[in-house]
Amino acid sequence: MFRSGKRRRCGPLDIYLQPASTGRPPRIGVVVPTHGRTIVERNRLRRRLLELLRTGWLEAERDRAAPRDLLVRAGAAAYDRSFAELSADLQDGLERVS
Repeated sequence: MFRSGKRRRCGPLDIYLQPASTGRPPRIGVVVPTHGRTIVERNRLRRRLLELLRTGWLEAERDRAAPRDLLVRAGAAAYDRSFAELSADLQDGLERVS
C-alpha cells in the first residue's frame, strides 16, 4: 500500500506518508511487531503512538485541502523509549517526511 509514498526512519520509528484518495478523510495506522515483548508492552506502545498521532498529526491533517494517509512502524528500540522521547521522534520524523 505505501510503495508510492514517502518513507523516513527517525530513531526507532519508520514513517510512511502518501496522499489519501479523493473525498476520503486522512487515516493513521500503527504497526507494532512483538520483538519478543509481552502483549502488555506491545499494547502500551501502540496506545502511546496512537495517542500522539491522534492529538497531533490527525487534528492538523483534517484541515488540509489534500489529506494524507500515515503509517508508523515501531522498531524494537521503541519499547524502551519514554512518552516524551516517542513524541520527539515522531515530531522529528513527521517534519522530515513532509
